[in-house]
Amino acid sequence: MNVTAPLISWPGGSPENTGIIIGVILAAYVIALWLTAVIWTARDIRSRAHDPVSQLVAVLMVLALNLPGWVLYRVLRPPLTLAELYDRQLEEETLLRDLGEALACPTCSQSVEEDYLVCPHCATGLKDACADCDKALSFAWRACPWCGVTRTPEPAVVEAEAEVEVDLLGLAESVSPLEELEARREEPAVSSPFSKRERPASEGGRPAQWRPPGPVGGPGGLDPGSK
Repeated sequence: MNVTAPLISWPGGSPENTGIIIGVILAAYVIALWLTAVIWTARDIRSRAHDPVSQLVAVLMVLALNLPGWVLYRVLRPPLTLAELYDRQLEEETLLRDLGEALACPTCSQSVEEDYLVCPHCATGLKDACADCDKALSFAWRACPWCGVTRTPEPAVVEAEAEVEVDLLGLAESVSPLEELEARREEPAVSSPFSKRERPASEGGRPAQWRPPGPVGGPGGLDPGSK
């Protein structure tokens, strides 16, 4: 009896050999995925945690459980990387600093609103109201940014600026006497007629010896040889 050969033969020559080949391919694929998951987990946990114990636990979990361990790591890992966490902290610090500077009274450091003209806690003036639109304006602004009205300086500010100018002029005038004093110091000293006494010269060009006041040996004086 003749048996017809199959039109398509098994790759391994038999169903058993074909199953072995397919099993080897699947095992190689699973091992490749396993090693890839371990390497990816090691890199990912290093970017998310500084603790070496946490890094070792994450790698061992994927290494022992394979793909289920990788899925478990994806659930338990930190949600942010260290770089993302650092950027978020910088943004929060910047935001808090801006809010603290803008919404705190410079005198009592109490929280105030942005449109407050006066601090309700210590009555410190915070902003000025626009004369046209009543918007809160900073004291340093020269014009209203909403309606465009130019602000006129208050009389107190004008008086303060005038006092500063007067002080500067007085300071400039006080410098001139100092300059005159320095000029006098630089002039050569004039000899005074009373600075040195002129001693009479004796005969022969020698200076005369000093004698005590009062006649000695003269008329009305005492003779040293009389004793």
